[in-house]
Amino acid sequence: MEARAAEQAGDRVAIVSWLQAFGRRTGAQDAEVGEWLLAAERTRAYELAGAASIFQLAEQLLGWEGRTTHERLRVARALESLPRVAAALRAGEIHWTKVRELSRVAVQETEAEWLEVARRSSVRELEAQVSGRRAGDRPGDPQDPELVERPLVFRAKAELWGIWQAVGDRVRREVDARLTDEEVLLHALRIALQGATQEDGRREPPCQMALTVCAVCERGFVVAGGEEVPAPDAMVERALCDATCIGFLDEEKARLAAAVVDREELPPVLAAHVGTNRRRRSRSVRRSIERKVFQRDRERCSVPGCNHRLYLEIHHVQLVMDGGTDDPENLVLLCSTHHRLLHEGRLLAIRRERGVDFYRADGTPCGTALSPAALEANADAFASLRGMRFPEREARRLLGAARGALERSGVMAPTAEALVKEALRASRRGKLATVVAEEPARYGASGPRGHRAGRAHVGRAAA
Repeated sequence: MEARAAEQAGDRVAIVSWLQAFGRRTGAQDAEVGEWLLAAERTRAYELAGAASIFQLAEQLLGWEGRTTHERLRVARALESLPRVAAALRAGEIHWTKVRELSRVAVQETEAEWLEVARRSSVRELEAQVSGRRAGDRPGDPQDPELVERPLVFRAKAELWGIWQAVGDRVRREVDARLTDEEVLLHALRIALQGATQEDGRREPPCQMALTVCAVCERGFVVAGGEEVPAPDAMVERALCDATCIGFLDEEKARLAAAVVDREELPPVLAAHVGTNRRRRSRSVRRSIERKVFQRDRERCSVPGCNHRLYLEIHHVQLVMDGGTDDPENLVLLCSTHHRLLHEGRLLAIRRERGVDFYRADGTPCGTALSPAALEANADAFASLRGMRFPEREARRLLGAARGALERSGVMAPTAEALVKEALRASRRGKLATVVAEEPARYGASGPRGHRAGRAHVGRAAA
């Protein structure tokens, strides 16, 4: 039966049955075309058609843009090690759009779990499940806010396209020739939002955005596109180095927060600013001190070997929440990238009498020979400790103690797991079981309502 005849006859069963059958046929074709694309790429069959690449061949024969071909090839490669997902696609049990998302996180050990999630979820729900997770993560594993992405898609006319190409060339020439389009756009937007210096010498933050910090657990959130998105701890701590804190948004939330947690038990950096006056604002670093720091550090990043003069941010060597002051001796000027790396545990800054020394995550001074495996192990261990809600300063101290203890026992290249275990052994909280037992009681007792009630707004100094 043809579609028009089914419509005229009102045969809804026939309409749905045809669409269902078409979906199954399409799934088998999607699996098959991926295999043929891989074969064409690996044998360079595109040269037979006079094409310079598989992308040009796909454009000629299938009408696909480069991005589409790239995704098809990526999924096809992933399906070679995901037999269950590939079989479900060929059988039409799940369509290619879901397989595209599964291929980002599923591996052989986890594909059965992810396949079950895909079967019972819509495409949008599956995208939300996959977002913030790495390949090998399971559906129940916590999401990493650093990996959460939001789509930004638009088409450009000739004038905009020409300007975009010129901006890309300039940014890559001045910053790094290897920047991706996403990184170029980020640099360009920061330049556009960078505030000018006022006549009285005040420096406006290069970019301002609102962070909401929970007064109970110190977690941060960003409101973006109508959604409340979790912010990484490193992002919150960077903001607290040099930000404007406006306190609670209204008196009701202040009273609710007071019922959840005693003001005297608030983290010092929040206790100093949390209040009920919505007009009240307080800069963490005064303008006069800020000017001294910029002048002293010659208006460039202080990390050895870095000459960046854009997107500069002030960092407290001893964190404010750990008792650090706004004295110029406790402040150092960093570019936004090194500031982020420092709060992520990939760099260390130690104040000396002669200034501030910088070290890599494994404790070696910046500028000495690299040990990539040690750096990655230390960075992963730091992230694990922060995920257990150890404060940044405590996580650094414990890792330093762990490295020393392992070196004394003859372990010169410890893994991240070994570092975490030794750090927990050195922790005042005790062993891992103790930490796990403490966390739900400390951070989960108040639930979502308590967390929402106890949030104060902080304006970031730089994105």
